[in-house]
Amino acid sequence: MSPPGETQPDPRITATRSRVLAAVSSLLESGGPSEVTHSSVARAAKVGRATVYRHWPRIDDLLADAIETRLGVTPPGTTGNALTDLRSMLLAIVAGVFSDDSAVFFTTLLVQGGDTPQMDALRREIIERRMGAIRDLVERGAIDGSIDPTLDPDRAISYLAGPIMHRRIVLGQPVTPDFIDDLLLRVAATPP
Repeated sequence: MSPPGETQPDPRITATRSRVLAAVSSLLESGGPSEVTHSSVARAAKVGRATVYRHWPRIDDLLADAIETRLGVTPPGTTGNALTDLRSMLLAIVAGVFSDDSAVFFTTLLVQGGDTPQMDALRREIIERRMGAIRDLVERGAIDGSIDPTLDPDRAISYLAGPIMHRRIVLGQPVTPDFIDDLLLRVAATPP
């Protein structure tokens, strides 16, 4: 039950939005960003082109919503040990952003991120959200003694995120929990 005065979203609009974003996802996976047009999305989602235009007047709006929806990473719970929480966070990022079915969305975000102000803002916001979460854990770990307190948090992000992106995007190899554990040795105050 919703609070008094708060209206529930129309289930038809919610269903249409889900179908449209799923269509964008499918088109991105099958042909990349150039395949995403108002017409192709309407056809794939089985909705009218006017409906797509009304809710997403620009293709960037469609891409941004689809990418933002797809790359959502729910932060894991906290254990009280920043290094353990950092491990969980990195594994969640790998599962949500670098998985086989999400890699095209992250690549689209990186490649087209600077093409328009909206996509650039989305790219910066998503990346800063992920990097900010890592930075917070590194800073917390410096306090709780699990992470090297002399390590600059921004440098720690590079030590951790760079190899993950290189392994997954450049080399096309999976990022395993063992790989994450090896990376964490670079920032740990003492070996985990």
